[in-house]
Amino acid sequence: MMKKLSRAARVPVILVLTLFFIMACSMAAFGSQKVIEGNQQVKVKKLVMSPSKLQLYSGQTGNFTVQAVYTNKTVEDVTSQAVWATSKPDIATVTGGEVTAKAKGTAKITASFGGKKASKTVTVKLDKIKSLTADPSSVSISEDETEQITLTADYQGKGEVDVTDKAYWISKDSSIASVSNGTITGKAPGSVKIIASYEGKSVIINVEVKEQTVQVPAKITVEPTSLTMDANGAATKLVATVKDKDDKIMTEGYVLDWSTDNAAVASVDNGVVTPESGGTATITVTVHGTNLSANCAVTVNQTLPEIFDGTPTVGKFALGNTYALTITGKLKEPVTSVQVIVAGATYNAVISGTSFTCDATAPVTTTSLEVKVFKSNNQSDSCTLSF
Repeated sequence: MMKKLSRAARVPVILVLTLFFIMACSMAAFGSQKVIEGNQQVKVKKLVMSPSKLQLYSGQTGNFTVQAVYTNKTVEDVTSQAVWATSKPDIATVTGGEVTAKAKGTAKITASFGGKKASKTVTVKLDKIKSLTADPSSVSISEDETEQITLTADYQGKGEVDVTDKAYWISKDSSIASVSNGTITGKAPGSVKIIASYEGKSVIINVEVKEQTVQVPAKITVEPTSLTMDANGAATKLVATVKDKDDKIMTEGYVLDWSTDNAAVASVDNGVVTPESGGTATITVTVHGTNLSANCAVTVNQTLPEIFDGTPTVGKFALGNTYALTITGKLKEPVTSVQVIVAGATYNAVISGTSFTCDATAPVTTTSLEVKVFKSNNQSDSCTLSF
């Protein structure tokens, strides 16, 4: 149980508490202070705010700074340390010296620091539009075609602002062209004015709607125009583009025919080219029912089995409707036999050491043949040659 202090004992305690209270109030009243030369304190003599006045448009921001001038004539920027206040927060607010304009009028902005205050006036003007522009300012479209207009308001204060979705749009004749949030849609042939309005300003867009015409293919291109592939490698998709007489890309209203002049080298299905064997081929895409076509030159690199020492050669000589063929090649090691298979017939080659030669015949419509090598271990390798 605590004992009560005697009156004589309580006096020193009361004096200490009173002294502490006075020091706390003094520190709160004078704020930040500097200490120089021993214990001498430097106090804030005055505050200086800049600029002398601030004028903003509604929605804009501006800045005041404040400097503390001390009794020893030193100056310190205390903008971030000061306490800021506004007399009319509905007109302008302030945080750390940054003023945000809210509405037309004037407000007093005050900075407090070190027991001193300084105030300046901010004047807020209503930010008005200087001009309203539409891009594009005129439109030429076909029936059922659309065009997007961008509406820009140029303010005195905040500059250019996109107000396309905020404006009021109207067509003088919606049977010719309609408009919604700046998107103009052609309805019927003719001319019409579209009006966009925003905050007292208006702009007119002249619109011409042309009769819709049926697109007719006038040109076709294919990408890529040349292609190098490896035999038994991955297939590649070709892309054909069809345009009309106005050079506009067509996405419908036509059929494409794909073909190859050498299916033994490269086949094609709906634009997908698949390498078959070594050689060259031309892939052609044609707009069905027209003479419009485009070509892609395809080269397929032959992948030879390890047994072959280089690619065998095929010599040919036309005899009427028949080719007389001579196939020669070299091998890296002796083999049991070599066969040439062409047009459904099999021919045995003559082997001399690691070289071979074979004569064969085939219809002139034939474009490839197979060379098959039989090894001593009863295994075989083969390659396909185009000619």
